[in-house]
Amino acid sequence: MENYEKNRDAIKKDVETFLNMHVQSMLDCHIISQELNNAGFPGFAMQFTRQSNDEYFHQRRITDFLQNKPGFEVYSFTQPVINKFDAVTPQKALQAWIQIRTNLINAANNFRENARQLGDETTSNFYSWFLQDGFDEIEEASDLLNRLDMPSCDLARFDLKADGSPEPDRDNVINPMGAFVPD
Repeated sequence: MENYEKNRDAIKKDVETFLNMHVQSMLDCHIISQELNNAGFPGFAMQFTRQSNDEYFHQRRITDFLQNKPGFEVYSFTQPVINKFDAVTPQKALQAWIQIRTNLINAANNFRENARQLGDETTSNFYSWFLQDGFDEIEEASDLLNRLDMPSCDLARFDLKADGSPEPDRDNVINPMGAFVPD
């Protein structure tokens, strides 16, 4: 039992850290959005505001997990940091976002492996969704970055398109298995 308590505390600390990383990434998206808006890219700015909403939904998913896992109900937050990104172009903003998301993926992968090594498959599997979502987001951002770097790219046209992108699907992010209701 003592070993379980020690493992549980280590796993819980990882989940708390992951939650706080998402709080930070939400704030980072707002800052990037503000920088893009100030640089004259309101469409891309709105896209990063939407991404910030997605980060909030990720936090909801993590807190739901914490609140429903015995021994994890009490958790703590750390103070986020106000970062500067110099996101004066959509390309710089996307490069910053890819780095933020890469850091989250690396953490999720490390935390997943730690939970697996400590015998907590439930928590290990919990991180798998975040890994897939993160890889998808990096792929989308990289594709857009490649298109923006093409010589024939019209940034103004892309900025208009970015403003019309859809809001994240809140329910699917917070509870992706919600559609599968048991009989």
